[in-house]
Amino acid sequence: MLGTALLASGAVYAQTTDTPEPSGALGELSEIEVTAQRTRSTVQETPIALTAVDATLLEERQIVSVKDVGSIVPGLLVEPVTSTSNSARIVLRGVGQENSGILYDPAVGIYVDDVYQPRLNGVFFDFFDIERVEVLRGPQGTLYGRNTSGGAIKLVTRTPRLDRAEGGGDISFGTHDLVAARGYVSTPISDTLAWSASFVKRDRDGFITSTNTGEKLGKVDTLAARTKLYYQPSDRFEATFSVDYMQDRGDSGIGVPLTTYPGVNNPNARPDRSLYTTELDGPQVSDLDSIGVVANLRYDINDSLTLASITGYRSLEIKQAASFAQLASGGQLGGDYLADDDSFSQEITLEIDAGIFTGVAGLYYFKERGEMHRGFLDVPAGYIYSTPHDLRRDTEAYAVFAELNAEIFTGFNLIGGVRWTQEDAKLRQIYPTIYNVQQEEEKSFSDVTPKVGFNWQVAPDTMIYATYTEGFKSGGFNNITPNINPSTGERFGPEMFDPETVESYEAGIKLTTPNRRGRLNLAVFRAEYEGVQLPAFIPGTAVTTVKNATSARIEGVEIEPTWRPTDSLELYGALSFLQGKYTGPYSCANAWGVFVDCSQNEIKGVIPTQMTIGFTYSPYWDIPGEISIGGDWRYTSFYYNNVSNQTELAQSRPVGVWQGFVKWTSTDARWNVALEGRNLADKMYYRAAMLLSNATSPTTIAYPGDPRMVNVRVGFNF
Repeated sequence: MLGTALLASGAVYAQTTDTPEPSGALGELSEIEVTAQRTRSTVQETPIALTAVDATLLEERQIVSVKDVGSIVPGLLVEPVTSTSNSARIVLRGVGQENSGILYDPAVGIYVDDVYQPRLNGVFFDFFDIERVEVLRGPQGTLYGRNTSGGAIKLVTRTPRLDRAEGGGDISFGTHDLVAARGYVSTPISDTLAWSASFVKRDRDGFITSTNTGEKLGKVDTLAARTKLYYQPSDRFEATFSVDYMQDRGDSGIGVPLTTYPGVNNPNARPDRSLYTTELDGPQVSDLDSIGVVANLRYDINDSLTLASITGYRSLEIKQAASFAQLASGGQLGGDYLADDDSFSQEITLEIDAGIFTGVAGLYYFKERGEMHRGFLDVPAGYIYSTPHDLRRDTEAYAVFAELNAEIFTGFNLIGGVRWTQEDAKLRQIYPTIYNVQQEEEKSFSDVTPKVGFNWQVAPDTMIYATYTEGFKSGGFNNITPNINPSTGERFGPEMFDPETVESYEAGIKLTTPNRRGRLNLAVFRAEYEGVQLPAFIPGTAVTTVKNATSARIEGVEIEPTWRPTDSLELYGALSFLQGKYTGPYSCANAWGVFVDCSQNEIKGVIPTQMTIGFTYSPYWDIPGEISIGGDWRYTSFYYNNVSNQTELAQSRPVGVWQGFVKWTSTDARWNVALEGRNLADKMYYRAAMLLSNATSPTTIAYPGDPRMVNVRVGFNF
C-alpha cells in the first residue's frame, strides 16, 4: 500500500516529542536516542545489532505500518500470512513464525510501549502516533519482556507534553480510491498532567478482480485510535497511561491459483497468469477488534537507582475465513475461525547507574487465555472449510532477568546477563462431530539463558563489540483431529512440540567519520539452533502444524551505511547476506505428501540477499518553503516459502521495487504537500505462496504484492 498517507508531518512530530531532538549540526548525520538497553543512548553507543528510525525517517522512507519495517532493517522479512490480511509473517535472521491464531508464539517479539503483544493477529496496524521504531536483532531476554529467540520490534508512541499544546494531521487521496486521514492532538491539563489523542483511518479498494463476478477483492478498511495521559508530580516520579483501539474490516488475504488439484478445470491457473485476477472468491471474512491498556510508572529512588513498573492488558476478537484452493466438485477448499484472546503482563525493573556499573534487574509475569472455534461459517454446497471444533489455550509465564555492564577501564565494558524462564501451557480441544469428548494436554517448559560480552570504544567515533547470547522459545501444542490411529487403534489428540533454543555469537563495529558525515554499522553473527520450530502442512490438507527440526545453523553479515556527501544529499542503505543449513536429520512431507529426508534442504525463510539503497535530497531553490526529493530500491533475492523446497512456483522469486516522493514544506513548517509512490515500475510479483500437497497434482496459490500505488498527501501541524 502506498505511501505515508497515514503519517503526520514527520519532521514536525520528531521536533515535538519529549525526548531530545536528534543531534547534528548542518551537514552532520543526526543521532536517534533509543532505550533498547533500558537506558538512554544513541544507536552508535549501543553494543547490539540495532536499527532505529524516528518519525522523520518513517515518513521519508514511506514506512506506514509494521509490514513496511522489513524494508529498512537488514535480515528482516515482514509479510502477510497466507489467506490472512491482518496477521504477520515475521522472520528475522531466518527465524520466525507464520502460523497465527492462539496456538503459536512469535520468534520475533512485538512490543508497544514496552508491552509484549502475544498474537501475530493485529500487528499490521498503521503507524499513527509513533515517536520511533527500534528493531533488535538476535535473541532477547536479559533486559525485558518475554523470551524471543529471533529478536524484537519495539514501537514507542508519543508522550503528551506538559509545556505546550500541539497537534497536526494529514489527509491522502490515491490510486484504487485510497482515502486516508490521520490526526494527533496533545495539550497540558495542568502543570503536572497532560493528555493526547490520535487516530488513523484508511480505506482502499481491492486490486484483484474475481473472474467469476468481476468484483474487486482485497479491500482495506482500518481504524485505530489511542488516548494517553502523562502525569509528573515531581522530578522523581512520572506515570503514563494509555488506551488504544484497533478495528479491521478489510478483506481476507486473496490467493491466486498458479496450479490446481486434479480434475479442476481452470485454464487461468498457470505460472504466467495475471496475479491481479483470481478464481478464489469463496466466502471470506477478515474482522478484528483489539483493545489495549498500558500503565508505565517510573520512580527515581536516588541518582543511581530507578524503579519501573510496566503493566499491559490486551483483548483481541478475531473472525477469519478465506478460500485456499479450487476443488474438482466446483467448490473451494478453505478455512474459518472465531477467536477471543486476553493477555495480561506485569514487569518490575530496577535500573542501575552507579559509578562503573550500569544495568537492569527485573521480574516478569505473563498470563494469556485464548479460545477458538472453527467451523462457524455456513458455506455453499461443495465447499469444504473447517471441521467444527473448539480450542482453549492457557499460558502462564514467569521470568527473572538481569544484565550488568562494568567499565573495566575507560571506554571498555564487560557485559554479563542471565534469565530464568518458566512457562506453563495447557491445551483443551473438542471435535463434536468426530469425538464429542474434551481432550487435554499440559506441559511446563523452563530454561536458563546467559549472555556475556564486551564493548570497547577504541576511538571517539568507533566502537567494537562481541557477545554470546543464548535464547529460548517455549514449546507448545498442535491441535490434531481425533481420528483413530490405524497403527495403534488409539485416537489422535493434541500433539506437543518442543522448545526452540539458540546459541548466538555476534560481533560488530559502529563507525562514524570524524566530520560526522559518514556512518557504517556492521554486524556478523552465527546462530546455532536446536529444535527449530517450523510450520508445515499435514500432507493432503490445508492444515499446518509446527514440527521441530533437530538442529540448524544460520549465519550472516548485516551492513547499514549512511553518507551525507553534501549538506542537501543523504545516501543510506540496509543490506544483509545470510546462509543457513540443517546440522542434523530432519524429515518433512514433500509436494506429493510423502515424508522424505529434508536435512539437505534450504531453511525456509532464510533470504540470501536483501538490500535497500536510497537517498533524500533537499535542493536549495529560491522559492517559498523547501522541496525535498527521495526514493529507494528494495531488493529481495530468491527464498523458500516451505520446508520441502517444492515446487519452484511456491517460492518467492527475486524482486526489486522502487519507491519515491516529492514533498514541499512551507517556510514556517506548518504545511506540507507530498506526492508519493510505491512500486513505481509497476512490477507484478507475489510476496508469499502456499503449496498444498497431493499425490498427483500439488496446488500452488500465490499472494501478490501491491501494484503501483500513488497518492497525494496534504499535512498540517500547530
